[in-house]
Parts: sequence; structure tokens; C-alpha cells
Amino acid sequence: MEKRRLVMGIVVAVGVFSSAALALPPMGRPMATLKQGQWDAGAEYGYTDMDLQADFKWENIRPGVPPVSGKESTTLKDFKSNMFFGRLGYGVSDNWEAFLRLGAADVKMQDGFDGGYGFAWGFGTKATFLKEDSVTWGGLFQVTWFNPGDDKLTDTETFTVGEGQVDVPISGKGEVDWWEIQIAVGPTWQTGNLCIYGGPFLHFLNGDYDEKLTGTLTTPGDVISKATADIEQDSEFGGYVGAQWDLGTWIENASWSAEFQFTGDAWAFGTGMTWRLP
Repeated sequence: MEKRRLVMGIVVAVGVFSSAALALPPMGRPMATLKQGQWDAGAEYGYTDMDLQADFKWENIRPGVPPVSGKESTTLKDFKSNMFFGRLGYGVSDNWEAFLRLGAADVKMQDGFDGGYGFAWGFGTKATFLKEDSVTWGGLFQVTWFNPGDDKLTDTETFTVGEGQVDVPISGKGEVDWWEIQIAVGPTWQTGNLCIYGGPFLHFLNGDYDEKLTGTLTTPGDVISKATADIEQDSEFGGYVGAQWDLGTWIENASWSAEFQFTGDAWAFGTGMTWRLP
């Protein structure tokens, strides 16, 4: 009977890749920040540490014997991601804006697995609902897609051959694609050149993972291990808080922001610079 050490390797690989899928991109103020016809551009950075849920199927194939397969659901813990975005926003009206972001994200895990940087992009919209003196109430919606580069995976699988056992090195690659949605509402408080903002938010993620590893037995030939997984968030509800400073005294039409996001199974930090275009 073949040992199932590879299955745990698959779980780890899925967790590493899916961490980027759940990268909790920065959200910024939950309100429209541009007047009708105005444009702004920005640069953003985000870091996240999350737990995810994965439902996967695996199959081991070797010549001359029936395939061995199975299913398993597991919680993927303690994976991390860095993300970088360029952002462009436009004021559709005085109380409504839309934006597009393009960038890249990586994924890392404590065992040293590194998925590398890959393409990420998204879009969103913000709206102002109510203004009361120094407090503005509003909301935002954004969706982001991640598609990192393939990563090489290696392991050793033990096979029973005749009356003995043989350790077979196996190697291959994994690939993943996913999307996530964030929906937030809350207040923004303005005092001088400083804004404090935050509120509750919902976070939804869905992704797919595929992996294939191969090795060679002297007899009877190549062995193949495959795995696929459906990935989703572990917690849907969270909160966030942030601050934005107007840097007009030093840099015309520029501002800098920083924020923290929390859910039941994740935390994230984001920061960025924004320039209002003439």
C-alpha cells in the first residue's frame, strides 16, 4: 500500500498558493473621494496572514494497478502574502467614483515554499451616502483576481513493489486562479489634514487549484499524483480601521494612507500614496 505523505504535501501546496488568493487588498476610505470628472492615481502595498478552507480531491496512478483516490477537507493555516498595485480612479459623479488596479502578489509559507510573484488585478466603486459636519458615511465594493506563476513542487512517495518498498522522488508543478470580493460600509471623520475611517466589511473568496507530480519506478514505469481543490474563505465577516493624511504642504495634491483589516481568521495591513490629477 502506498503511503500518503504526498497528500499532506498537496495540502501544504494548496495552502501556499491559495494564500495569495485571500490577500485582503487595501480598501481605503468607504466613501467617494473624487468630484465628477476628476481623476487620481496611486500606488498601494498590502500584507496579509490568513487561514483558508480547502476541499480537495487526489489521485495516485501507477501502471498495472487500479488508481488510488480520495477526498479531504482541511483548514489551511499560517500563510502570508505581499501585494503591490497601481491604481487609477475616476469621479463618475460628486458622490460616486470607480477605480481600476493592476499589480502583482507573491505567496510564502513557513516551510520555505515560495509561489513567486504573479499578475493581480481588480476594480471597484465607492459611494457617499450622507454628510454630517466632519463625518461622511459611505460604502465600497471591490473585486480582485490573482493568478501567480506556477511553482515547482517536490516530494518522495513510498510504493510497495513485490515484497518490498521503494522510495520514489516525484516532482511537478501547481497552478491556481481565484477571485475575492470585499464589501464595506462606515464613517470617515475629517479633522484638519487627517481622516480616520473604518467599519465592518464582508469578504468572499473562491478559487481553484490544480497539481500534477510524476516520478519513475524501475518497474513498472512512471507514477503520477494529481490533486485539485476548491478554495474559499474561512471567515466572511471582519472590520477595518485606517487613517489618511493630506500631504499638500509637502507634495501637491498627494495623500498617504495606512489601514488594518481583521476577520475571524485573518489580519492584513495596507498602505499607499495617492495623487489627484489635474
